[in-house]
Amino acid sequence: MFLKKHSLISSLLWAGFLIPLDQASQWQSLQFSSIPANKVSHSSDKLTINVNKSASPLIYPFKESKSIKSVSARFTVEGNPFKFKEKNTQGSKGNDDFVFRLGLVKKGDKTLNWMQRQVAAPWVLKMHSLATKGSGIDSILFLTAVQQKKLIGQSRVHPLSEYFIEEYLVSAEPGKEVHMEKSFDQNIDVVGLWISADGDQTQAKFKVTIKELLFNYK
Repeated sequence: MFLKKHSLISSLLWAGFLIPLDQASQWQSLQFSSIPANKVSHSSDKLTINVNKSASPLIYPFKESKSIKSVSARFTVEGNPFKFKEKNTQGSKGNDDFVFRLGLVKKGDKTLNWMQRQVAAPWVLKMHSLATKGSGIDSILFLTAVQQKKLIGQSRVHPLSEYFIEEYLVSAEPGKEVHMEKSFDQNIDVVGLWISADGDQTQAKFKVTIKELLFNYK
């Protein structure tokens, strides 16, 4: 769905598109052999992820790369996701669970040769499969909602992989709608989405209902 917005203040034309949350056939799930998978449902323009000590990324590939100026998401969390001890930082080893990570798979020039494809982990192969013809992957920028408010405003390269760059944007309190948004100084080329809701490390149980994913470009 394409939308157009006109600002009377700036007189700039913005165009945007909503990701179809209710169209299950357009979404892909990546399952890990050693971790239970989340249960996902699509209905009435919503996407619901039920986490039960589980984790399995949801992937939405673009048919062609899109040059993005900003992104926003609306979602709610139900349940009591995590109980971190005061000395434990969310995201650290054994505590790397978050209720919502919106990953923007950025277009780049990194590709896999034949030998690398034979030994690469499934998630690496899946990430590279999102590259549009004649291009590669740069990284995945994760925009993340946290339970520990002290993390908001921080960022990191994930210890699992240099491909993963993470920014902690907002806190997610159960029962309250969360509005996450991010604008970029320069447009970024995105080839797909990588959404994570994880509870496997902390044995957490919760439900995330995504109500809107909106992308804008100038």
